[in-house]
Amino acid sequence: MSHPRRRKVAATCGDGHIRLVEQDVPALKPGTVLVEVHASLVSPGTEVRGWSRFAALRRDPDTAARPKPFGYSNSGVVLACGEAVADFKPGDRVAAIGGGSAMHTDYAVVPQNLCVALPAAVTFEQGSYAMLAATALHALRRGRPEFGAYAAVAGLGLVGQLTARFYQLAGCSVIGWDTVARRVEIARSWGIDATALVGRQDE
Repeated sequence: MSHPRRRKVAATCGDGHIRLVEQDVPALKPGTVLVEVHASLVSPGTEVRGWSRFAALRRDPDTAARPKPFGYSNSGVVLACGEAVADFKPGDRVAAIGGGSAMHTDYAVVPQNLCVALPAAVTFEQGSYAMLAATALHALRRGRPEFGAYAAVAGLGLVGQLTARFYQLAGCSVIGWDTVARRVEIARSWGIDATALVGRQDE
């Protein structure tokens, strides 16, 4: 079976826009898998340093900047496996993570140890949350929650929302703080125990 040689990948540009650029599909090295990507997730804070940065670049473009491909969390179907891959086979559904590997693209080559099998009941869109969900879960584990305890989450971006929900699932009462009203509204919509809009509801 022939495999794709070219791919399209999202790249940030110096004029404040995100564009698709074409490049060679990375070589399939030992221990890696070729994934046909079905969904990927953008984390604005860490990947593009916030959407406000794009607005600033539109006002004052960086003409020397070259398009920079990005992304680190996606999901899809394994098309091929490199040598020494024992955990996956072509046709497997996977979630993948890793900067420079699990990019916003149509074809990604990812180390097998940065992939996990995606159950049939989990959609590709849900699977693309793998990196941020793992980050939130790590925050939960470091916090060592106890049933019935109180937890405060400062910042209700994607990772903050996931962290707050994990604390609730662990049996804690959670308050979330943020400076952005829309994020506070989202947290309320899924049932966070309490919220505070920093600067307006600090009392």
